[in-house]
Amino acid sequence: MYKLMIVDDEFHIRDGIANAIPWNEYGVEIVGEAIDGVEALSKIRALLPDIVITDIQMDNMTGLELAEMLKTEFPKIKIIIISGYDEFDYAKKAVELGVFSYILKPIIPEELIEKVKKLIEEIEEDKKVKDKLHFLEQELNANIMSLRDRFLCDLIEGRILQEEELIKRAQFLEIKFDKPYYACLVIDIDNYYNIKIEQGEKQIQLLMLGIKEIVYEAFRKNYDTWVTIDNCNKIVCIIGRALNCDRRDYTKLYEIINKTKENIKDIFKITITIGIGEDVDTAIDIGKSYIEAKRALDYKVIIGKDCIIHINDVLSISGNKYTYPVDKERQILAGILEEDDNKVRYAINNFFKALESQNYLKDRMRIAVMGLFAVVSRKMLDAGIDIYSVFNKDSIDIYKVFERYDTAEEIKNWLIDILTSALDILRSKRSSRIKSVIKKAQEYILQNFDNPD
Repeated sequence: MYKLMIVDDEFHIRDGIANAIPWNEYGVEIVGEAIDGVEALSKIRALLPDIVITDIQMDNMTGLELAEMLKTEFPKIKIIIISGYDEFDYAKKAVELGVFSYILKPIIPEELIEKVKKLIEEIEEDKKVKDKLHFLEQELNANIMSLRDRFLCDLIEGRILQEEELIKRAQFLEIKFDKPYYACLVIDIDNYYNIKIEQGEKQIQLLMLGIKEIVYEAFRKNYDTWVTIDNCNKIVCIIGRALNCDRRDYTKLYEIINKTKENIKDIFKITITIGIGEDVDTAIDIGKSYIEAKRALDYKVIIGKDCIIHINDVLSISGNKYTYPVDKERQILAGILEEDDNKVRYAINNFFKALESQNYLKDRMRIAVMGLFAVVSRKMLDAGIDIYSVFNKDSIDIYKVFERYDTAEEIKNWLIDILTSALDILRSKRSSRIKSVIKKAQEYILQNFDNPD
């Protein structure tokens, strides 16, 4: 039922409006009456009607004064002004105030009913809009974490270029960037590819969400902390550091990281490697720290797994010029030619030592291994083995190999396994061919033993 209040200083008008119309049939309930604006305002505050029908001319507080106050205090209440023919200026003022409707005296019940029905339609429409907005607000709240993740990814990937955009989006998502220093930590799950293959996509996603939560809880006690997952399936932790924090003192930070690494190892039975970028002075530059943290992680292929790698610790060992170890490649080819497993192993070890001595990072190492593998494949083909036919394609896809393995040691062992297995196949084929030749020779001798020619 919609609640209606009648305000008029004449009893017979109030009584007529209240009783001459069967309001219940229209879903309307008369909740109160008042003789002037003062009494009406008091009752309205208590009863909260949906519609108020009020006369214009009343003592103490006119209908227009009441309408003006209701517009400020209760903007959702619909108002019908009752006016006489000689009160046109008042009616005009009512329209200016945004009063929803007015009706002239004498009041015709059918006309008043139509006015009220129209206002009920407006109330129902307002309610639909309100319900829709409420639903959208609930949807927004339900998706707020997803929106925050998208914002943080845009920030670290450098897609937010203007300070104004950063401030607006951060305020909307209730993210406050008020610290003087920010740094990025990028967390890489060791053996990620193998875990994904063994446990499936669902489990790896649950694992990442679990790690994300542990990281957030570990850092938020000491820093402003935001954690997300980037497009490379790395967990990214952004920390805001206080002004009284020594930017060069990482004692507390490393203490938290080591404890977090141990917690993750205990709970999930896995290890992680963490790259740390340099501090930046403003939130909009967080992407620079993220790039440095990822670059630090590139040294995992050399340094190994289950480590903490700060960009400042590896900049000094970064090489700008790389020389492909052609002499080591020749040693590998010689070992293949001689079908000597030990020589092949020894030569591959020397090949990777040469790469590591020049601080080959993963991308550069992949190029070097691709070049070596192409040369070795041709040599094997010359010997009668098509490596790409003998082995499963995924097992010798260099890009997938470098996804599957994290360190140079693992990649080296993979290459040794492939080449020594290929040599086994080569020897087996050669042995089969020799046996076939011997068998044919024996058959020929037996067939021609008694032939004097």
